[in-house]
Amino acid sequence: MILNDKAESEANIAAGLWGRVPLDIILRKNAATNPDEVALRDSPDREHWNGMPPEVISYRQLERRVQALSVFMSSLGLKADDRVVIQLPNTVDFYCALFACFRAGLIAVPVSLSLRGRSLKTLIDEASAKAIITCTRIEDDTPALRARDAAAEMFNVRFVFGFGKDLPDGLVPLDDIARDGDLAGMEAPIERKDLPADHVATLSPQYASDGSLILIPRSHNQWISTGVQHLLEARIEQKARIFSIMHPGLMGGLGPVILPWLLSAGVLELGHFTSGGQFVGRMRETEASHVVMPASLGGLLEERDDGEDLGLSLIWPGRHDQPEPLPKGYRVSDVTVLGEWTMIVSSRAEDQPDNPAPLPVGDVTGSRSSGMVPLLQTALVPLAPGSDTVALGRGDAEFCCRGPAIPKGAFNRQGGLDESHVNEDGYIRTGIGCNLVSVEDAGVHPTGVLSGEFVMGRVPVHASASEAAIADHFSLKDAALFSQPDPILGDRLHLAVVLKPGCEFDEQELRDHINQIELDAHLSPASIRAIRKIPRTEDGTVVRPALTRQFSA
Repeated sequence: MILNDKAESEANIAAGLWGRVPLDIILRKNAATNPDEVALRDSPDREHWNGMPPEVISYRQLERRVQALSVFMSSLGLKADDRVVIQLPNTVDFYCALFACFRAGLIAVPVSLSLRGRSLKTLIDEASAKAIITCTRIEDDTPALRARDAAAEMFNVRFVFGFGKDLPDGLVPLDDIARDGDLAGMEAPIERKDLPADHVATLSPQYASDGSLILIPRSHNQWISTGVQHLLEARIEQKARIFSIMHPGLMGGLGPVILPWLLSAGVLELGHFTSGGQFVGRMRETEASHVVMPASLGGLLEERDDGEDLGLSLIWPGRHDQPEPLPKGYRVSDVTVLGEWTMIVSSRAEDQPDNPAPLPVGDVTGSRSSGMVPLLQTALVPLAPGSDTVALGRGDAEFCCRGPAIPKGAFNRQGGLDESHVNEDGYIRTGIGCNLVSVEDAGVHPTGVLSGEFVMGRVPVHASASEAAIADHFSLKDAALFSQPDPILGDRLHLAVVLKPGCEFDEQELRDHINQIELDAHLSPASIRAIRKIPRTEDGTVVRPALTRQFSA
């Protein structure tokens, strides 16, 4: 499936921004050049939270697993451009599944580990997915069971594949298939028409301003342009050793982690965050040359005094919060994720090492001194009706972008583009607000997602439907979700409830109820508290800041 026109593709190739080789063939070239060098290393504690022993695999082994899985999926009748949902943690298995989809000409739909219940079914339906790839266990969660149950209600899903021990009935096990030497020596029977790298590689889920789920299509070439920006701006060297705890399926993992690793033919040290101490210890053990991590965890970093600055990329979820001062010994780049549309990478100024660099308005090349053709262009759109100017320091604009690293619209069910998110100048309206902080340098700081009743991380939360489902419990008269600042996660979600007369507060009973209505994991409250009354406006809107203040006191 190709969603850009041929003239655009040839122009981008001539400018050196795109190529002719898809991502899985870049992996094959790495395996041919560096067959015995380590490609991926699991977190040593993987068995504790995933139930499977950690693995260290070379480029040759990774290539053989990718080839075996791609041949197997094709043999079952999955055809080019069929969509495959991938819900796996940051392990070797994810990378095998992702690149196997690319090799078989399938479109991967990687999703957050928090997606479940109604949201997962909606995504499967919107993507018209033919298959799901998941695993037995992630900490206390059982995604394999959830995927099987969701597939049972979705007539378009033909297969549910699984990695791990003790898979539930109905799932097709992949661990032995991935290691099948005979399959690894065969070729998946697909034909990539026209330019292979122009085909859609992934569909990425994102919530639109009205709370609906949309899918962002991205070709192999658009991913390569996205990754090159980070590779250049963060000065990631060839054969880099990169340590990341980012979930690899979202923009914050695919763009700044997988692509630099693949393009540099490096080693990727995989992490899964369980605690601050575990993260710091794992980071120290890897001896990485570059670390990619959420900006909210910056306060956990240790000072370095070995005389060489460690490359550090901090991932910001669509907003620049007030950062904690970083210890010495790091060469810092800020990666601002603009939903699933794109990301912008900026190196920190030497005279302001503790502050994220403002995002540029205009051309973004990926290297301030490279003189390259822009990978993307950015612009501001005033939010005030009828206004054509953006005021300094007012936070009254939406951040927009276009260019070779940006899709030209969302995906529609007919296999085309929904251009409702594109303005008259061809810029994508990202749904991210911004504050103009410098007229002379045309710099802005993003202020977060504009839509939603409030925001958790970079996900706009449209809470009303979830609150109604929660309040349907027999003991509740009313319920409201609200967020509070958290030193590690940035925000934590909490739930305030009002009991019906004569009913007693039972937190475990309410949590069981929340599990039964299958809310997404990011909507599972860290605490539940009974209060006398939910603060609301005259029209019934929850005054969430009042709840945050009440429980922060």
